[in-house]
Amino acid sequence: MNIAENCFNKLQELSKEVKASHEKLNKLQSAIDKLISDQYHELERKEDFSISEGDAFARTLKETLHKRRLIKDELARLYPIYNLFRDEIANVDDNYRKAVRKSFNKQQAINANICLEQVFEEFGVE
Repeated sequence: MNIAENCFNKLQELSKEVKASHEKLNKLQSAIDKLISDQYHELERKEDFSISEGDAFARTLKETLHKRRLIKDELARLYPIYNLFRDEIANVDDNYRKAVRKSFNKQQAINANICLEQVFEEFGVE
């Protein structure tokens, strides 16, 4: 494997990881949004409640809202990376594949019979 291929494969893997993380966070945010909605509906259905019940409800809602905030904050930090991959990964893929084809054709045209690892070894590059 060569350097470019290794970097390209890592980029593809990172793109998959970012996409999966984005989807996971979105699903989690949806689940928490449903929980918040359920908690609000529970409050609406209650006729009367004691101070301790109100306090317990407020604490539960506050914890749920904190969890939602954590998810939203993580999504906000992930969005720039997610958007970069979403918008550019197809271009990188196309450009890389074109470069590989062009390189292969050049290698064939000059009858190259040496690989990059051999050049590295000859010059002591690790």
